[in-house]
Amino acid sequence: MMDPWFREQFSDAHAIVASDQARAGLDILTTGDYHLDEDVAGRSWHHYPLQRWKGLEHEELQTEKTRSPLLSYPVGTMLDSIYKTWRWPRVVGKVEHDPKNPLEYAKIWRITQQAAAAAGRPVKFGTCSAQVLAFFLDSHTTQYDLDDKRQLIWDMAEAMNKELRQLAAAGCQVIQIEEPTLHFMARYNPGQRDFINFLVDAFNREVEGLEDVEVWIHTCWGNPNMQKVFMDESYANSSLHSLHALKKRRNAIVIHRLGLACYRASVSVQRAAAALSRAWSKRTSSPGPATAATAAPDAPAAQSTVPVPENDDREGLTS
Repeated sequence: MMDPWFREQFSDAHAIVASDQARAGLDILTTGDYHLDEDVAGRSWHHYPLQRWKGLEHEELQTEKTRSPLLSYPVGTMLDSIYKTWRWPRVVGKVEHDPKNPLEYAKIWRITQQAAAAAGRPVKFGTCSAQVLAFFLDSHTTQYDLDDKRQLIWDMAEAMNKELRQLAAAGCQVIQIEEPTLHFMARYNPGQRDFINFLVDAFNREVEGLEDVEVWIHTCWGNPNMQKVFMDESYANSSLHSLHALKKRRNAIVIHRLGLACYRASVSVQRAAAALSRAWSKRTSSPGPATAATAAPDAPAAQSTVPVPENDDREGLTS
């Protein structure tokens, strides 16, 4: 932003995207992700943090041992080309926030919020979840076990949390965390309950300290270059376990045990909690053992910090 020409272009772009959304009648505006490069298949979405955190260097093709069989496609298809040509950084040390090269989410948000001030509407900021990044990375250090990504996921969650706290301190009321991997694991590896529970704890660590912020979770099963990644996706497992998973906070409800990633679109977590509470009340079987952090079935939903249209239909569960 030290280049005056770029600063003007960047600010003007955010002013235009905010104005377009306001004139379209949206209640909650976004930054348009204009801080991301227009790489093939949305590569910059997940590489923006990776190119700025400590402990990562020298991008290279993904190795066979870090590729998931779920992301294997016929040679010659667009998806095969995407996943085999994306280059990922090597993990060479402890992954952590770099104060000399921050993500600067707060500054980016402020530029758009200032442009949206006349409309009097909040601006939502979205970022990929830290835990989705770890699955593609190859460890070249004794700091992390290649076969067990838990420590890497946890350190990345802590790095992202620093940025999200700064974003909240700047005044952002709505933060969207995109693609935590809870629904993937619950769908394709339901037997790994300990690891799924760990992912929930990692997500809670990622959003720790955001009590005055409405936290949204976005899941879409991937959309690189507008390509359908899976053919058998389902939220059934994650939504079922979510009935036991609520952790009540002041102005938002986040995951505690298995996640609220049970919607196909970006959904307010407060709305998800209300839907799950209603579903719970219809169950006749025992809800299972309770934990100290599990919300009561009839706990009132937290009040949303942003306006919701009267015809909003985001409450319904999907599978």
